[in-house]
Amino acid sequence: MMRSIIFFSLLFLGSIIAHVQEYYYWANGEKHSLELYSDKQYILMQGQNKIAIAQELEVSEQSISELKPIIISSTINTDRASKSLESDQYWAFVNSSIDKAKVPSSDIIYVAPLFLVNGKEIGLSHYFYVKLKQEKDIEVLKLLAKENMV
Repeated sequence: MMRSIIFFSLLFLGSIIAHVQEYYYWANGEKHSLELYSDKQYILMQGQNKIAIAQELEVSEQSISELKPIIISSTINTDRASKSLESDQYWAFVNSSIDKAKVPSSDIIYVAPLFLVNGKEIGLSHYFYVKLKQEKDIEVLKLLAKENMV
């Protein structure tokens, strides 16, 4: 369990440090490089008004991929509050650079870079997944989360 927490912590921290030039993640004790795909961005938004989002981002509607709903697997335990919030959230790729400082919309929840991993486009989500070895380890995870809240 501790290895899972350390791995996901490192992956999460690595994804939010914007000034780092080298992007990577750790898995099974090995460092894996990520290739930044600077011409595309991953966005998460509330609702599905693609026209309004395009106007606010100052990009063409065609530069935004098909909006896809956020779906949380029924096998993942979440609290009820977060499940109701996710019911109207959508994600898409934008074929353009977005200056996060210029994102004025409260409908845009999250903007992140895209990476190429083994030839596939991968966007960084704001979700953080942890697989516990034992169900009782949830208390350890909750304690670590509480101790490390920013």
